[in-house]
Amino acid sequence: MADEYNYVQFPLFLISDLYTSGDQKNVIDELFDYGIFTYSKQFKTDETAACRQVLYCYYRGGLTSALKSVLAKLYKTDLLLFDEDYNGFQGDTFEPYELDDFVAIIKNDDSKREMCLEFYGMHLAMKSLKLTGPVPYIIQTAKEVAIRVSKHEYIYGREPLVMLKTDLMLDYYQKKKSIDDIIIFTAYAGIKSIIGKKEFAGTTKKMIVDRMVGAKSDKVLQEFLKNNDLKQIHAKYIKRYWFDKLIDELLKRGFVRSKMPIRFGRKSRICISCKLNPRELAFAVADYWLKTTGEKKLKEIKEQEREAKKLFHQLITAP
Repeated sequence: MADEYNYVQFPLFLISDLYTSGDQKNVIDELFDYGIFTYSKQFKTDETAACRQVLYCYYRGGLTSALKSVLAKLYKTDLLLFDEDYNGFQGDTFEPYELDDFVAIIKNDDSKREMCLEFYGMHLAMKSLKLTGPVPYIIQTAKEVAIRVSKHEYIYGREPLVMLKTDLMLDYYQKKKSIDDIIIFTAYAGIKSIIGKKEFAGTTKKMIVDRMVGAKSDKVLQEFLKNNDLKQIHAKYIKRYWFDKLIDELLKRGFVRSKMPIRFGRKSRICISCKLNPRELAFAVADYWLKTTGEKKLKEIKEQEREAKKLFHQLITAP
């Protein structure tokens, strides 16, 4: 795992809250917290390091209420000895005498072990993302959002993920944004959910507008359009004039770097990229076109070969 990382991920449908909740800062906070918590699960955590961090936060503050309660009971029953004199420090180094005992305890208690590793994973995630904040609150918020995600995915299936830079998230968290800025943010998030980790994607106006209100499918869209705020946004930007203005604004602000309308047979697509400039996009789309049409042609040839073999056997076995 890299020491530094500057992105967070969250499920697409959550961006609909930016239109429906009326509390922009709280929504961004929930997206952020969920993304940090999800990212923390990627770290391989060491039990000794985790226990050291948990003990440090017990002495210095910043521990979750659940872990505080666990440690308070361990100290009260003398399973751990509290360092009243030096609070776990030996000189300038935090090396609590009870560390080995605490490690031994969590090795035999899956619940305590999981809480410690979870807390330490969050510590590593915050450090990697260069963020500061109340870890207990972030964990609590993230778990509440995770319940919503589970319920939504139980009904509608797995959600596409949106990956956004922490700088952008902080900007929207710290500053009150206009509705125009919210529209730009959700449109960008929707496009990012379509492109994923690819350099570009071929998509449609409808898909982009659906995604900008948080809908990954027609089933989700029909449910979301029962909300008047989402319905108005969708109705406006599904119109060509407003959609074109939206894409132009994304290009001007640098959220989208290039776009190229193209037609594949009878289907028209908007090839769009947040990484490639127009020239690079043209080459990438051309390469994809040649590869796709080449594979299609090869498939047709192989099918013709099979038909020819079949005909040959029919001819030589005919009475």
